[in-house]
Amino acid sequence: MKLTTKNLIADSLRTIEEEEKGIEIPAGYIEINLSEKGRLGAPKSFHIRNFKMGELLTLSLSDDTSLPRRLISILNDMILEKGIDVGSFHEKEVEELMVYIYINFYKNTLEDVVFPIEDSDIKYLEENKPELLQDIKDKKWIPRTNIVISRDTDTYDISEDFNPNITIKNKDTGFYVIFGYVKYEDRLIVKKFLDDFYRDQELKFAKVKNQISLNNSSTNKIPLDPQEEKEYLEYISEKFETLSEVSRIVSIINYNGMDISDMSLADKYELLSKDARIDYGMISKLASRQSKMLFGIKPNVRMINPFTNQSCERRFSFRIPLIIQALQISGSDKYDDGYID
Repeated sequence: MKLTTKNLIADSLRTIEEEEKGIEIPAGYIEINLSEKGRLGAPKSFHIRNFKMGELLTLSLSDDTSLPRRLISILNDMILEKGIDVGSFHEKEVEELMVYIYINFYKNTLEDVVFPIEDSDIKYLEENKPELLQDIKDKKWIPRTNIVISRDTDTYDISEDFNPNITIKNKDTGFYVIFGYVKYEDRLIVKKFLDDFYRDQELKFAKVKNQISLNNSSTNKIPLDPQEEKEYLEYISEKFETLSEVSRIVSIINYNGMDISDMSLADKYELLSKDARIDYGMISKLASRQSKMLFGIKPNVRMINPFTNQSCERRFSFRIPLIIQALQISGSDKYDDGYID
């Protein structure tokens, strides 16, 4: 299945279903039908408008930490239907939604993207254009290409019986855990948990943390107290271990028959973190199953190889920050100022 553009909905345009229900879609909204077909977090069909200038500016100025929270809030406001929460979407659904917004309201082409170089390209350049290869190594030239999204990308077909939940069961003991899909908002939930859980330690180590940051960015390094540095590094190691633990339990919805889907992450952590049965074997089996659940935009994308000028396939990720940057700088093919430049 390909990603395809859709015409903007005019004042009087309605779908057959909307005509029957008497629902009129305001001008400027488009219908979204993600490839997951309502089998994950997003509904099968909904309508969305374009970004306002202030909304896009807010996103472009957001760092990695604040972006998910702001993007969820803005997209929720952009969706016509009430009660839809983008935070409950899978990240791949959010990526696909952002791509649909881009190709419907802006352009069908993602321009000037950095070309992913593979070993075969290096071999070709060594044999045919060694001077070009040297320019790349010296960073005098960065190879780039364009992607015509509706032509060059595909989405996975999702089966009718697709189930996003994964049950991992110990064959010897019968102990089992059911994991739900990872929601886009889960990263916010994990961050808030860590901020609350380690609030006192963050205050305790604020000084040494700032000093290490300054030393990393300056040639005039100030010696640190060895004991303080040791304690801080131990704290960082402990915090990373906790991050790993809560990241694996945040999506658990059933614990050996107990429904914990509505339980807070703090309560899940208290209940599950010390259970030795949720071990590496279980988590590795979960990761293996998740890797086989294919949905969203396929990672292999067709593009023109700038070295050979031939079409090729390369792995390319439609990361959300990349789409936001493209939205900001690309302009739109949908408008005409009346001039011939």
